[in-house]
Amino acid sequence: MLSRLLLLSALALATGCVGLVRPDDLRPPPHPLLEGWMRPTHGGVQRGRPGLANGRAIDAAARQRVRRALDAVTGRTDLDEAGLASEVSAALRLTDRDALTSPARAIAPARAAPGDRVRFARAPHVPTAGWVRRRLPGGTLEVVTITRGAARRILVDPRHPDERRRGGRVVNTFLRPRSPDDAAGARYLAGQLWIGVERLAQR
Repeated sequence: MLSRLLLLSALALATGCVGLVRPDDLRPPPHPLLEGWMRPTHGGVQRGRPGLANGRAIDAAARQRVRRALDAVTGRTDLDEAGLASEVSAALRLTDRDALTSPARAIAPARAAPGDRVRFARAPHVPTAGWVRRRLPGGTLEVVTITRGAARRILVDPRHPDERRRGGRVVNTFLRPRSPDDAAGARYLAGQLWIGVERLAQR
């Protein structure tokens, strides 16, 4: 009898099972902010892509809706950044989220498409975000954002942030005016103020 108990104890220790409690059961639950990023798979836990865990990739029809919405609001002076984001949210049919603050995943500029969110550095007179309308040949992005009191199209080339023009064409729009009080090294062009581009998920 004693030898059987010793054998069972040895088996329990070898299989990591003591008192029918597995080591995994003793781990604390994941933080709520990480639950959507970690998805169970047959082989364990797979790290997902932030912003897509609870949604699907934006399809072509949604991108066309976003582009039409951006064209419709361009030139309007009654919108702020939140209002512009609401137009994008409606085009993407984000009924329970705000496109301006919704989680998203970073993507390469070369993959940017209509509806992707562009982030800019915080600076006077500089918008915090804009929305890709299209990607031009050569990699320059056409973005709609709120600047100088209206929804406007701007150009940004993150690969050449310090170039205003290239080949006779504008590739980076001035996002802020020059001022005599500016500190040395102040940034003005969209490419210089660029942080990155992000992709939202569609419900």
